[in-house]
Formats: sequence, structure tokens, C-alpha cells
Amino acid sequence: MKYSFDTSAFVNPFRRSYPRDVFPGLWRIIDSEIDDGNIVASIEVLNELQEKEDALLEYVKSRGHMFIELDDE
Repeated sequence: MKYSFDTSAFVNPFRRSYPRDVFPGLWRIIDSEIDDGNIVASIEVLNELQEKEDALLEYVKSRGHMFIELDDE
């Protein structure tokens, strides 16, 4: 099953509820799902996250393969 993450699906857990240093196991699972192609995000999510240069931006940029272009489908 594929999941399409929006900006808040990254911002809320990463910056607020489940920081990587406190919940590393959760982020290993998320990383695995991204690597397996089960978590994707539109390129617009990356554009929104680029408004703030921080650890979250570094995180998503290093997983750039998850971003997909928008299309009619």
C-alpha cells in the first residue's frame, strides 16, 4: 500500500510530536517505507518545506527519491 504524505505529515511528527532523537525506531520504519516506495510526497511538499532551512529540510532532501511530480491522475 502506498501512502501520500502531505507537508503536515512531516512537520508535525518531526518538529513536534515524534522527534527523531526521541523516537529513532519510528523514523527507521518511515525511512524503510520511503526506500521501499510505500511513502511518497508531491514535489509541492518539498517546495513548502524549503521555506525553512532546518533538520527536517535536510532529512527530506536526503530522501529526494520519494518526491513525485503532480499529474492529472
